Amino acid sequence: MYYLLCLALASLASAQLFQSVSVMAPGRRVHEMQLHAADKAFHTGLSGPFTSCPFSNILQCPMILGTLVLPTMTGMASLVPGGQTIYVQTDGQVRFSAARINLFPPGALENTFVDVPESYNGEQVVEFNDGEGHTGLAICFNDTSPTIGTLFAKTASFDMGLGNCTEIDGLTLKSAGNVAGAWQYE
Repeated sequence: MYYLLCLALASLASAQLFQSVSVMAPGRRVHEMQLHAADKAFHTGLSGPFTSCPFSNILQCPMILGTLVLPTMTGMASLVPGGQTIYVQTDGQVRFSAARINLFPPGALENTFVDVPESYNGEQVVEFNDGEGHTGLAICFNDTSPTIGTLFAKTASFDMGLGNCTEIDGLTLKSAGNVAGAWQYE
């Protein structure tokens, strides 16, 4: 009995709390827009994430709870073995790896999101910092999808002239519990 109690407590201690992601940009049109995973990137203006599940019986697939990430913004809150890692391309686009394949393009950056000391309405806020003087984030819209914005980090190669870009103050991470958001994000 004691063994089972210890095992249960250990499981609770290791429970991961996942986070939903929204834009923090007070006074700008993108403020508090939810970010969703689609095409291995993060976008505003979508009704939900792009996901998939390999099981033919839908009851074996988790309920889609939205786009959820790890509290450190290093990975997606997916159930797929091997996980899905978040990285930043050299051009600044924030992306995540394909399921089970944590390969990145040459020059891609990992572990570049840091906590902002001030919270926003009591929520955790993160921003991009590559450790070499490049900081900040932006949401960029393009002519083909003017209502869908894409998340970019202000890397050394990032170009604000990519399209209609709006600088943002960070990403608000809101606790969404300890249930993964999807089997895998697409």
